[in-house]
Amino acid sequence: MPVPSDAEVDRCISTLYEAVLDPTLWESGLEQLAALGGAAHASLTDADFLHGILWRSVFHNIDDEANELYFSRYAAVDPRSSLMLAPSTLANTWVSDNEAFDAAFRNASAVYREYFVPRGVTESVMAKVAVEGSRMGALGLLRTVDAGAMPLETRATIARVLPHADRAIRLARRMTSFAAAVDIGRSVLDAYDEPVASVDADGLVLLTNGAFDNLLAQGSVFRFSRSRVSLLDPSAQRKFALALREATDLANGVVSSLPRSAPTISVPRGVRAPLQVSVAPLMRAANGSSWFSRRGALVKITDPARAPSTELLQKSFGLTRAEARVCAAVMEGGPNAEIAQRLNVAVTTLKSQLASVYAKTHTKSRASLVLAIRSLPR
Repeated sequence: MPVPSDAEVDRCISTLYEAVLDPTLWESGLEQLAALGGAAHASLTDADFLHGILWRSVFHNIDDEANELYFSRYAAVDPRSSLMLAPSTLANTWVSDNEAFDAAFRNASAVYREYFVPRGVTESVMAKVAVEGSRMGALGLLRTVDAGAMPLETRATIARVLPHADRAIRLARRMTSFAAAVDIGRSVLDAYDEPVASVDADGLVLLTNGAFDNLLAQGSVFRFSRSRVSLLDPSAQRKFALALREATDLANGVVSSLPRSAPTISVPRGVRAPLQVSVAPLMRAANGSSWFSRRGALVKITDPARAPSTELLQKSFGLTRAEARVCAAVMEGGPNAEIAQRLNVAVTTLKSQLASVYAKTHTKSRASLVLAIRSLPR
């Protein structure tokens, strides 16, 4: 197969970034990635393996029946999962199972013998991306008999996609609750309780919602002068400026070979947990109803100390409403006596509820519980 062109690679990268704010485009991005790698099938999963939570699963050319069969019968014994989770397997690197497992091993594995071989799959090329604690994204390309093994030159070329896929998945985690509102309109975004704004490469503020306006008025995080915004912390501002330039370049179709900025910048707040400033490209021009009308960068501020909604906590961990309220109170901090007083329950009741929360979230301490809660999308 011919080596993918730069234009084809850039087009796939752009689609992955567009999917940050339009999740329906993940499948299109996978289709383009499969074409780049000469693969018949492609998959993307984003899961928290410690807590057994599957946040996102997207498939290209894998039907529901085959997918259900795999997860019900073979997922638990698939040796590729152990390979991806192994610390020795580097992130943002394509790994071929033909190189990781010899033919004898594959022939002895039920996954290969009963699932892949009957479907004509001869090679699985995988990469782990966006590793944050126990949460990990995984990309997979399945090649068939007709395609043969992926040429090393092709694998090296499509490796350009991986750091951008890593960044797009990290951003998507932080934009999940926001993405649905982007194309709805100004009134919805004004009601959105986290600060969001559209900003150009030089920090010129194009649009804000009410929460962002309030944050600017406080003057504790941003400096706002001549319609331009900058972070008060010098180190964070340097990272923020670079992120704005790169996001705006991406919005205008300029794809760098390797992103230099972090998708999320931590802003110190003394003894409190740092604020998280996420910067994503606004890839598409407005269609008349969209909140934004110019290409640029989307800036979203997340307070890690702010707990997710009780509904999300209940759904994610199988908690009762009372236990979800305990999680939210733990995020606010304070000793047990103070938390019990805020919740208007006895300390013994609180301890009992905490024990149940630890069991359901597979955590053993306040610190690990807070980390598990922070892993949830905002």
